[in-house]
Amino acid sequence: MPRVLELRHQDAQRRISALGFRPRFTGSEQHPTIPVGFVVGQDPPPGVILPPGSVVEVTTSAGRAPVVVPDVVDVPA
Repeated sequence: MPRVLELRHQDAQRRISALGFRPRFTGSEQHPTIPVGFVVGQDPPPGVILPPGSVVEVTTSAGRAPVVVPDVVDVPA
């Protein structure tokens, strides 16, 4: 299985399919550095030898986690 990490979701799907495997989108998760829609996880990992038609699970980035900003109204400077 080739590495599809950090590829755009659509590019990863095309690459997996072109090699005779079946891509399966498993959802998305927050990631501090990888932009939304890019692959942050694949299972099985790169380098594993698979029989044709095997399922490759792909997880994409949902971007950075939201940051909670404290209320600073009426706080002395």
